[in-house]
Formats: sequence, structure tokens, C-alpha cells
Amino acid sequence: MWASISRHWLLWIVVFVLVLGAAVAAAFLPKPTYQATATFGLVPQQPTSSPTVAPQASLAQSLVGNYLAQIDSKTTETKIRALITGPEKTVAWTATGVNDPGTLVLRVQVSSQDSSVVASVANAYVRQFTNTTTAPPGVSVVQYDVARTPTAPVSPNKKLLLGAGLVLAVVLASAAALLAGDTPKGPRQQRGSRTGAPTQVPPVGYDVPTDGERTAEPIRG
Repeated sequence: MWASISRHWLLWIVVFVLVLGAAVAAAFLPKPTYQATATFGLVPQQPTSSPTVAPQASLAQSLVGNYLAQIDSKTTETKIRALITGPEKTVAWTATGVNDPGTLVLRVQVSSQDSSVVASVANAYVRQFTNTTTAPPGVSVVQYDVARTPTAPVSPNKKLLLGAGLVLAVVLASAAALLAGDTPKGPRQQRGSRTGAPTQVPPVGYDVPTDGERTAEPIRG
């Protein structure tokens, strides 16, 4: 492998620079995206007439999908934009609902290129669910964690992109050098003897003399 790279070092450098340059562009050219998360949960309430909360727990579990759909819906986004003030009202952002299967805990993840708005928007979503009567009797909505202003973007992941780009650049550049080294040579480049002398290819239309013709002396008059 090292012999092929040394013979085709220029090709190796060109492929390496191109691939690494693409990774650098992917890491630094896109605008950073920030994300903040607020957490709330559905809590079953034990009725006084029942010693267990099994029916309420089943009811709360059945509501998880409904809350996730509300978080993702444009209707809820319109309501939130009508309630909040400041730059959050006009800045572009997206909200996504997340739930770990089998739990009653839901997370509101808000993403935007403006880091100053994501936390307040995520908290506004949770307030919308906790301060209004969105749950049926027997289930209450409780906020667990408030969102905080992020200090670092979630994308692009510069360390991951640059690390992966460096590895990929080395692999592709080495593969290109190896493939170039395995390219078959043309007939004029083939070695014709053990001494390393190249084979002399006669021109077109030239008759190669036989052994007798090579040794015969010309008859001079």
C-alpha cells in the first residue's frame, strides 16, 4: 500500500484535500441550530372511592399520543405564538414532542437558529398544558423540568463531522492510490526481458527478419 501511495502521492493529496474540504464545509457553513427541552408528565389521581389507580393509569397512558400530536400540530403553534411576546412571536422555530415508551413523561423540544428563544417557547408549551384543563378527570398534568437557554448548538456537530471527514479522507485517498497502482500497463510499457529492457515494438508494415536473414552476410559484387 505504501508503495502505491508513494508512486501516486499527488493523487492521494488531491483526494484527501477534496474529501476533508467537504467535511470542513459541512461543519462550518450551515447555520447552527439550538435546542431547549421542557418536561412534563401525566399523573393519575387515585379516586376516593377506589383503592387503586389502575383505571386512571390506563387512561393517562392512552392520552400520551394525544399530547404528542398536540405538541407537533400547527394549531398549537399558532396558540403559543398568540400567547408569547417578544422575538419568539416571529422567529422561526419548531416544536417536537418526545416520549419514552411505557412512561407518562413527555418532553417538548424546541429548535431554532436563535438560541435566545428556544427555552421560553418550550416553557410556554408546558404552561399551555399545565395551566389549562387539557386532561380529563382523574389525570393531572405536572411540569417536571423547565427549559434553559442552551449554550452550545446541537447541530452541526463539528467534532463529529471533522473526525469522520478526516478518517474518510484518508481511506478514500488511500483507495484511490491503490486503484491507480493496480492499473494495467499498455503493451509499450510491458517489460520484455529479465534485464529490465523494454520490448521494442516494430513499426506497422515492417517485416521482422528471420534468424537466417539476421545472420546472412550480404553478397557484395
